[in-house]
Amino acid sequence: MISCLRLLKTVVRWRSALMIFCLSFAVTGTVQAADKNSILCENAKPGHVEELPQIIQDWVIVLCTESGQALAPMVKDKFVAWIIHESQAPFLLQAYPFGKSLPDGVNAEDIRFTRFAAREMQGEPKFKTLKMWEKGFGQPQSDDITQVFQLDAQSSFRGIIFNLFLYIESGKPQWLIVCLNQCQRSVSIDIVY
Repeated sequence: MISCLRLLKTVVRWRSALMIFCLSFAVTGTVQAADKNSILCENAKPGHVEELPQIIQDWVIVLCTESGQALAPMVKDKFVAWIIHESQAPFLLQAYPFGKSLPDGVNAEDIRFTRFAAREMQGEPKFKTLKMWEKGFGQPQSDDITQVFQLDAQSSFRGIIFNLFLYIESGKPQWLIVCLNQCQRSVSIDIVY
């Protein structure tokens, strides 16, 4: 096991993604991974890490964790954190959304994202997404939101599809809403730079 602090010191280039990764495992205080290449999925089996759509690649990264793949924030080389709205809890979207313990007989390498799709919201879909922002953040829509992007991420576990809505202000994501089951369940996320 490698301590988060030691891991962060040795991988300065990827400090944003790794800091969030370490925050998400703050309860244990350690990250179980052989090295930075393992966390960044560079040691994954061929074909096991789907490429994120181009319009999302500057804002999100796929990580390989002890409980399968996860999506984490990365805005170019800046430190970024996904924090659950009205709390101080860091957020990391796991392909296996039911905690760190995998079911018996399930290998972490098999818990992954199998498909991604992204689009910029326009017209009526954008209007509905902005209304969802008002409900999720409990305040009137920010007039400074210039764009909204949707990222759909499908998990290999039961084919679960997560919908991520990134709200763009000043050219970078400021807020995120993550939905499950077509937004029957959702979590509102503040993006902290």
